[in-house]
Amino acid sequence: MVKSAKETKKKADAKASPKLKPKASPKVAPKASPKLAPKTSPKEAPKTKKRKQETAEADNEIETKKERNENKKIKKSEGSLGVCAVSDIKEISDASQKALAGKSITTLFEIQQKAFQPCFSGKDVVGRAKTGCGKTLAFVLPVVERIRANKFIKQFRKKAPLCVTIAPTRELARQIFNDFELLGAAGGLVVKCFYGGTPFGSQCEDLRNGVHVLVCTPGRLLDHVRRQSADLSACKTLVLDEADEMLSMGFQEDIEAVMDELPKEGCQKLLFSATLPKWVNAIVEKHLKSPVWIDVAQDPDGNKTSNLITHQCVACPISMRGDCIGDLCKIHAGAFGKTIVFVNTKKDCDELAGNEKLKAIGAGVLHGDIPQQTRDRTMEHFRSGKIRCLVATDVAARGIDVPAVDLVVQTRPPQDLEAYVHRSGRTGRAGRKGTSICFYSRSDEYLLRLIEHKKGIKMRRVGPPQPKDVVGAAADDAVRQLDTVHEASVEAFTAKAKEVIEERGAEAALAAAMAALTGHFRELKGRSMLSAWEGCTALILESERAIETSSKGWYLLRQMLPWEIVEECRGCKRCKDEHRCIFDAPDHLVKKILEVELWRGNKISVAEELPELEEEETDIHEASQRLKETKQRMYERRKGGGKGEKGKGEREGKGRKGGKGKGEGRGKGSSRGRGRG
Repeated sequence: MVKSAKETKKKADAKASPKLKPKASPKVAPKASPKLAPKTSPKEAPKTKKRKQETAEADNEIETKKERNENKKIKKSEGSLGVCAVSDIKEISDASQKALAGKSITTLFEIQQKAFQPCFSGKDVVGRAKTGCGKTLAFVLPVVERIRANKFIKQFRKKAPLCVTIAPTRELARQIFNDFELLGAAGGLVVKCFYGGTPFGSQCEDLRNGVHVLVCTPGRLLDHVRRQSADLSACKTLVLDEADEMLSMGFQEDIEAVMDELPKEGCQKLLFSATLPKWVNAIVEKHLKSPVWIDVAQDPDGNKTSNLITHQCVACPISMRGDCIGDLCKIHAGAFGKTIVFVNTKKDCDELAGNEKLKAIGAGVLHGDIPQQTRDRTMEHFRSGKIRCLVATDVAARGIDVPAVDLVVQTRPPQDLEAYVHRSGRTGRAGRKGTSICFYSRSDEYLLRLIEHKKGIKMRRVGPPQPKDVVGAAADDAVRQLDTVHEASVEAFTAKAKEVIEERGAEAALAAAMAALTGHFRELKGRSMLSAWEGCTALILESERAIETSSKGWYLLRQMLPWEIVEECRGCKRCKDEHRCIFDAPDHLVKKILEVELWRGNKISVAEELPELEEEETDIHEASQRLKETKQRMYERRKGGGKGEKGKGEREGKGRKGGKGKGEGRGKGSSRGRGRG
């Protein structure tokens, strides 16, 4: 009975720990072979030798395959994401190859290579790839080559474009237009881009003259269709880029109306995005015929973003975020890189751009209320590097391809989890590494846990930027700027430099010059590693005994430090190693705290970096339900289902038929003031 109980316990333990199976199997295999060898009979010895040789050869082959795969991964991560040369695809014409070579494009990414043949052959395609992997060219290239190969231009008639591409934002439409114009010009195609905020009459004139490829936003295209200035009855290809964003923005009725105008037969439909939620399947099933699904966004770890992006999160109060972002721009992007800062509202966008540190680095603003000409100019300056920091709403989150964006900052986690994928995807593009940093408060922590769980992203909690990091990055920028100074200018300042060196010393003079060059004239203020508050320093209490809870940390501080000092400390949190806790102390008390004689086995030191903290467990189901309820409240508020609509109006007051009284109600609504019955 005892043996059977042990056996059942072992079996139960084996079933209860499925996570250990993959790790245990490779370790058990080599150990099992020597133990089994003595048990084999001598007659079977030759067979076992052969088997050993075969298994050894097989193991060597597996190892070499693993090495090759690892080498491939290393090469892909180090350099370009290209998987095949442009010249390897015979259907790509010489004119297109020459146009691509002019943009230094000689290889195709995975989504471009896999999508080419289905799109070129006229099939309906649904494509998904991670941000920064070239989805735009994945449909532009085969569409242009298909028009050229099938000679659709001969069937072309005015006001009836051969290809229509719809994008959710004006900036994305402009980007798609640039790619179509690059390849279309080489094949003699007329390409135009229509969107709101631009003159309507000139667009009608363009359609009358003839447009082969039309790129537009949903609302402007529907306006042309309803006014009959555009005819979609001869359209050969419809492309929906970032379809999930268009549907979530409320363009579903517009898209349906546009699709009803397309020919019933012979019109190819292409749908591309970095994220395809399940609810997008409804439009796929209704309008696409036997579509080819191309999904190159799969990741063994479930990461929905590029593996080249480093994800970090910073706990920071709202009032301090502008200053922290300014310092992060200096650390991660420097004087020569680019940063995109995403906010949730237009008001926050304008307010944040007015921060002194962001003004100093020349921040640009981009949101829906800005005139279109200004938006185009801002994006052009950001691409060229005249603007190094762009503060934007989600109009810049989808498909905008700006080279060399080093840093993406989100002022708070978005409630739309897909938006985090697209926002962070503005960096780490085309084989380059990038950093995505998300600020959060205590009330936003559940959103971070949902993003990690749903999108397979592992975020590392870090402290806010420290003065030493800012100065180090500024010093590197100063050295790079010194290298750009012409020799003649150096000679002109040499005499004065010698005088300053004699007066102040070489090191002090050079340090002051570098500080002035990078704009650091004032005294550098410290910032807490834990809470980002200026004037505070994060201290670590370390004990030989385990600190079970944050309350135990507070207890030790109260017992060992004077009460007037403990009263000014705050934010004590337990570290993950169970023997440390971290807390904030005012700068003027740090020296006193470090000089206090503590109990034996305890010590307090200044935190050099933020340790891994003990996080509270998050119930994913409860967090999902909370997010759903928050979205529902926001939807009702936008719809007008709050106090303004229900209100107090249209009530019948007392004495409506006779006598004095309040008539027809009072308050918000369609009624007015007081009345007499």
